[in-house]
Amino acid sequence: MRHEWLDLGGIAKGYAVDQAILALQQAGVANACVNAGGDLRVIGEEAIEVAIRDPRTPTTMIKTIQLKDQAMATSGSYFSARMHGDQAVSALVHGWTGSAVTGIGSISVRAAECLWADALTKVVAASGDADHPSLAYFCADAFIVAA
Repeated sequence: MRHEWLDLGGIAKGYAVDQAILALQQAGVANACVNAGGDLRVIGEEAIEVAIRDPRTPTTMIKTIQLKDQAMATSGSYFSARMHGDQAVSALVHGWTGSAVTGIGSISVRAAECLWADALTKVVAASGDADHPSLAYFCADAFIVAA
């Protein structure tokens, strides 16, 4: 018997960031950044510069993005990809094939809400398409940093 699993961990983290921003707004905070390790959201009039890791050398930053009243999430397999016996494994798993998503570098998505930014990183990772039609539906944009 085959069991199917759905991991909402990343999406839950994006949702938690959105809820933290909502709580800050309800408390009257006008400018803030909530960062939950790769999932973040900025509110206010000031843009914040966010650095993106180089997946080939994760301690080095490769690019910066300006965020203003936006969220961004980044996913990649550079910390989790490895061999387990003769099989590649990763924290990122293709939803249709069940195979590990490895060697993709990193995917960053910018959207209005962190929940959608995080969820869409998985869509882009599985499809390899930084212009995937789902991005337009959520008024999001993505970029891939090759491994």
